[in-house]
Amino acid sequence: MAKTDLVFLHGTARERGRLQAKTAPGLHGGVLQAISGPLHAAATTLSEPHMQQYLDKQWRFTEQNGKNHLEEIEGLATGFGFSALDLFAFLHLSFLSPDIPPADGCSTIALSNSSDGPVLAKNRDYAGEHHRLQRVFLHQDPTQGNKRCLFVGSLGCPGAFSSGMNSDGLAVVDTRVDRREPGVGWLRYFLMTEMLWKASSVSEAVEIIRSCPHVGGGSLTIADSTGSIASVELGSPDAHIEAKDSGGFVHTNHFLSHPLLSAMGPRDAKERSSVGRLASLTNALPGLTQSANRRDILRLMSSHGDDNHRLCLHAGSEASFTISSVVYLCRTRELIFSNGPPCKEKWQTFTL
Repeated sequence: MAKTDLVFLHGTARERGRLQAKTAPGLHGGVLQAISGPLHAAATTLSEPHMQQYLDKQWRFTEQNGKNHLEEIEGLATGFGFSALDLFAFLHLSFLSPDIPPADGCSTIALSNSSDGPVLAKNRDYAGEHHRLQRVFLHQDPTQGNKRCLFVGSLGCPGAFSSGMNSDGLAVVDTRVDRREPGVGWLRYFLMTEMLWKASSVSEAVEIIRSCPHVGGGSLTIADSTGSIASVELGSPDAHIEAKDSGGFVHTNHFLSHPLLSAMGPRDAKERSSVGRLASLTNALPGLTQSANRRDILRLMSSHGDDNHRLCLHAGSEASFTISSVVYLCRTRELIFSNGPPCKEKWQTFTL
């Protein structure tokens, strides 16, 4: 994979959306395909009246609670030349039509303490065009004072579409968990972005999560510069939240808490992979909480193991593969980033 250049976006939410499109004029076709392809595959499902009614309710909720996120979507739509409503539907697609590819995976780990301070890491498993569209974005909004946010995401998508960290040292990563009965509330990607703009600590982020209902589906893992960490499983309308100041949390692609716990028997490859990857992270956690450093985390996220225990997935091995790995060092505000499978050791460091 080629070196990743930092994409700097300055301005209001709408301006940053439009500016994003100007940074990669040669990839507009890929962005359009990444959004229109899955929407076309789900066209029959999305045309059902109850689906349209749901998206209308979601738009109104977001307009009332997070208007800036819609303004960023509208700026992206103007810049890339697609419909804002289409992008909004695409962002909800994993909840409305979870069987439509591309299906993302992802594995995450948080450590309250290491020799480098609090650490948050994620392997981003995705398919389709997103390995070409992936970028590291530095956002600055004059309405947010001096706060800056590093977001890892995809061209054409808003905010923290995969993970992020702000200049206060608060970081968040997510994983997808399929859920067929979405609620009306915060979409995970908007929620992550909202936290990074509005919060400076895990406790403040948790208050934001508790303040509104959620679409459901997915996990969040959060860490801050003091060593506070939290595990969030997004139900609908409520979330299951655990927070602590020592130890660690791990997540893959199924719920762990009651009553959200999914029965994850070995019914298909995706479920076996989620259980296997979770076992790899869980087995590594006790040793890492004792004496980990950044090299230990990089090594873990680069590990292959056997079959379903692989954290680093290569193209062709699964429906999705590891298109990037991120390690956030909250105390020093560093993002260590691999554009492509982390075992290739093409790491770059970005600092806020």
